[in-house]
Amino acid sequence: MTKKPTHVKHYLKSKSPETLKVLMLKNNIEKKSYFDYHVVHDGQNWFAWYEFDSDSLEEMVKLNEIES
Repeated sequence: MTKKPTHVKHYLKSKSPETLKVLMLKNNIEKKSYFDYHVVHDGQNWFAWYEFDSDSLEEMVKLNEIES
């Protein structure tokens, strides 16, 4: 499968794993899709990395604004 130029990694960020779960569910529902998240804790914040094909730069900017 060839990836489009708009196929990039995005992330959700949270202070707690519980809030991160909520953000992940919200993201799946909003995008009407399932993402294979890679969860990382850096000692302070929790991150859920995922890949997504965006059809526009505007959508990519909007995706990266989803964080708590």
